[in-house]
Amino acid sequence: MRTLSVNENNDLLLNELGNLTLKTDIDAVLLTARQYASTLLGEMIHNADQGVPYFGVAFGSSPNIAQFEAALRRRLLQCPGVGRVDALSASLSGDVLSYTATITTEFGQGTVNG
Repeated sequence: MRTLSVNENNDLLLNELGNLTLKTDIDAVLLTARQYASTLLGEMIHNADQGVPYFGVAFGSSPNIAQFEAALRRRLLQCPGVGRVDALSASLSGDVLSYTATITTEFGQGTVNG
């Protein structure tokens, strides 16, 4: 698997010659999984039924972390190259939602944080 590299702001990375850079194998799957996990439900106009329901479940007056974890698990399993989600935990501290997922990919095991 290959995908374009991005920085912490999700901007494309260029090398010293100004060319796009790529991630491959497990690094590509982990990056893609992180991007799948950050996709809001309804954000994709041609696949409006896919994504994570952040606003309906995680944010609002009574966040439901268990529902968020279930939705995130389903979304991660939709990512190409992901075979299973081995562990997933989410927490809400003040107004900051964070998660850590350990996934098994076709290239090995890795961790996705968000």
